[in-house]
Amino acid sequence: MVTFGDMIEVADGHLAEVRRTLNHPTTTAQARHPATTYELARFTHVLIRYTDQIAAGFGTPYEHDTGIQDAARRAGALLRQAQELLGPPGWNETDGPQLAKHLRGTSLALGCGLDLLDTHITKTPDQGQVLSANAAVIAATDTARSLLHTLSQHAAAAGHVALRAGPEAHTAGSPLLNAALLTSVFGHEHPSGVTAIPFRHAPERLPPSHNEERSQLLAGIELSLQRLNADTTPSSVATWRYVARAAAIASDINCRLLNQLSRRAEELETKTTAEALLATKRAMGHNANKWRAVARKLHDLTDQHSLPVAGSALDAGDLVLRLGRLTFTDPAWRPHHTATTRLTPPEQIAPGPSDIRTVALTALKVTDTCKEIARRHHAATTDLATLADRTRGPDSRPAIPELNQLYENLQAAGERTLTELGEAIQHMAPGPPEQAADLALVQQRLTATRALATPQPTPAALASSSFPTPITKAITPVPTKEGTTNQPPRSAAPKGRSPR
Repeated sequence: MVTFGDMIEVADGHLAEVRRTLNHPTTTAQARHPATTYELARFTHVLIRYTDQIAAGFGTPYEHDTGIQDAARRAGALLRQAQELLGPPGWNETDGPQLAKHLRGTSLALGCGLDLLDTHITKTPDQGQVLSANAAVIAATDTARSLLHTLSQHAAAAGHVALRAGPEAHTAGSPLLNAALLTSVFGHEHPSGVTAIPFRHAPERLPPSHNEERSQLLAGIELSLQRLNADTTPSSVATWRYVARAAAIASDINCRLLNQLSRRAEELETKTTAEALLATKRAMGHNANKWRAVARKLHDLTDQHSLPVAGSALDAGDLVLRLGRLTFTDPAWRPHHTATTRLTPPEQIAPGPSDIRTVALTALKVTDTCKEIARRHHAATTDLATLADRTRGPDSRPAIPELNQLYENLQAAGERTLTELGEAIQHMAPGPPEQAADLALVQQRLTATRALATPQPTPAALASSSFPTPITKAITPVPTKEGTTNQPPRSAAPKGRSPR
């Protein structure tokens, strides 16, 4: 699964080669080659695309300008100036210098990375703007600062290449370096969860089969989560009800799973982890109760009780089956009143300490996806209100605010569960690097969601908080030539108080 971080890593690799070439004796000859100027123009155009997206909040405009957007616009203006001086990008010959080839590699990797982010914020003729769960992370302030830091490094390298190029490209060096300086002021190297964001697509479904091994079950759960996160197709109320029931069952199974992980942590003498997982288990139980309440309300609000057999309902069913077969001993387990409740031994679920983290992260991803589903369904309850008017009349409409409140409670419970489980995972034995990236993405998504939900301060409040120290105390008296100091005039004392 390709992520944005993968694309940045490829771009950074090519950038390192560009910097290495700048210190090579053949730098001048390579920089003056026409292909280098063409690729430098292409590179600059990609940087402009980034500044434009940052300035526009990646399609989700910022409610309050924090200065980052303005910096992106100003840097974009400098980059456009450089692009005009470089001329339009052309197609360089295949036998161009290595410098030109590495510039092209950087451009392609950065461009693909931006296209990957764009898949999470799309516009369709029928649905308008469709956002994924990661859209808030992409548009977050910390992400903008992280991207500006990256752009600063790339713009600086481009500027140094331009200064070594021919007369036509040499003049572009100054605006490129100025853009690098500006973005470096507002950017900072932040371990942003944006690096873990994958290309938004729905992989092919892989139906569960009997006797799947532990690794196959975990991979299948991951695949179902990807499909559920990528699904934006409209669905029926019957599908909502089915998915809500599946989410309630998944949350119940997660409770059992966390209990087994807690037992395994205690066996491995990691008592702190065991206690943290038990605490999270209780939060997961509250989450399951909230899902059951939503499922009951959806059942009462519609007469469509047929079982859906496609779309998100099918993926939610696959998820429940594999999660249950990971947790219970029956390799053909299905959610039924006669299904076994005998749990898989803890040592089989998590053979070692790092496996505890792996399975706990799976439980966290399941909860995160369910929370995203709740957000989507909450936003679509206006359609349910219209359906209720048509099927049962206006008298049924008062039930819709109650459903909205249930969804709000559900999202709040999901956020608490994610926070507790995320904190517990952070203190576990480290796993593969991609696990840390996944955890960072989920945590930054929560941070971005809270930031969007938190009322922003007014301009007056921001102005009043700009100087936490009284201005008269913040000013240091300036020494005069005679060695005395210039004190503030006595007439500056507040009204009603005599100056001392």
